[in-house]
Amino acid sequence: MSNLDNPIIAESFEQLRQKGMLLQEQIEQFNNLAVQLDEKYFAIQDKAENNTALEADALRFFRQARAVSALSRIPKLSGRKRS
Repeated sequence: MSNLDNPIIAESFEQLRQKGMLLQEQIEQFNNLAVQLDEKYFAIQDKAENNTALEADALRFFRQARAVSALSRIPKLSGRKRS
């Protein structure tokens, strides 16, 4: 997952395009994905001392986690029926 190519994100963007809001389930998926990316970041960061390639990977996961976390702050679709 290099550039946030992820089915959760693709589906959520389609939901946003169609409805203008996210479902609670999608927000929870974003939160879970952010946790997974943070875990990868911390695991690589611990090994990355003086290794610029690993440092770059760690920063990539960090940026992805922050982006997914920001996406989870998009308003949710509550009380509306899906069509």
